[in-house]
Amino acid sequence: MGKIVLYAILLGGGAAALFRPWIGVVVGYIFAIFGPQFIWFWAFEGVRPFYFIAIPTIIGFILAAISGRVDFSRWTEKTNIFVAALWLCIVISYFFGPYVNVYSEYRFFNPSTVFSSLNKMFLFYFLCVALVDTPKKILALVSVLVLSVVYMTYWANMQYLEGK
Repeated sequence: MGKIVLYAILLGGGAAALFRPWIGVVVGYIFAIFGPQFIWFWAFEGVRPFYFIAIPTIIGFILAAISGRVDFSRWTEKTNIFVAALWLCIVISYFFGPYVNVYSEYRFFNPSTVFSSLNKMFLFYFLCVALVDTPKKILALVSVLVLSVVYMTYWANMQYLEGK
């Protein structure tokens, strides 16, 4: 049953993101913050849920931008310029940093994987800044955060109390 609900959210969110890309941003944050693919890993085995949301969201964003429904002026605010500068610094340090291509048995993570994840995070941040522009949309994002924190607190405590 849970598998059906999760796939319905995934497919419904992806379809809605083509026409209203802000819904794709909200569903993308559900899969990023709540992380059902990590809690119920057997339901998502072999599936990359974020891509099923990200690709239609990006396509919907491009279509909305072409039709003039996206306000890009928020990208020029000081905070967003600093975030873009941080992203640029990360890109420069990845391509020109001395420790990216050093292979050692003591390396705990792959820099390419971290770089790929960071790029997705920054991309979705800028999509969110451009698309979430009304109190209703902000409420949807805040609801995702609050519900995720409440459920994850419940889930973690149940794991502890049940001894799993």
